[in-house]
Formats: sequence, C-alpha cells, structure tokens
Amino acid sequence: MLENQVFPIPRDSLQIGGNQKERHYELMDKDEYRDISLHHLIRKEKKKFSNRIREFDRLFEANRNTPENVTDEEVCVYLCTDCHLV
Repeated sequence: MLENQVFPIPRDSLQIGGNQKERHYELMDKDEYRDISLHHLIRKEKKKFSNRIREFDRLFEANRNTPENVTDEEVCVYLCTDCHLV
C-alpha cells in the first residue's frame, strides 16, 4: 500500500526496503497527486484528526531505526483497531 511506503509504521512487516521503496514512491506519489491522495488529505491542517495523525508520523519517523521504542498500544491507537490495549 502506498500509504505504508510514504508514512511507514515501525515494525510493519510490509515495509519495502532500500531503493525499491524510493523508486516506487517516485512513481506513485508525485506532488501532482497530493491534493487528491487520501493519505495526504487527512494530514492537512484543519482536518479533524490531522494533528494527532502528524504526531504519530513524527513518532514513527523518530523511531525509524529503533522501532522497538514504539509500543503495540501506540500502533493500535494509530490504526484505530480494537486491540483491547486502549
């Protein structure tokens, strides 16, 4: 899924590594599509949950090389799943 490549979740087994990720991102996530791509639209200012989503983006980016620092609970909250941890 493109969103997982642009906004990866730590410990996500579906992450694409290395140059393949960069190449796919360049092909699929050009600036011309940002105004119609849902994964960008929901992060725009003044959208209902954009601040919270961007907080998670910062957390995940800060822990890209140390994914063990992101808890299962944080991932569940981000994904809004019923994991009985929240």
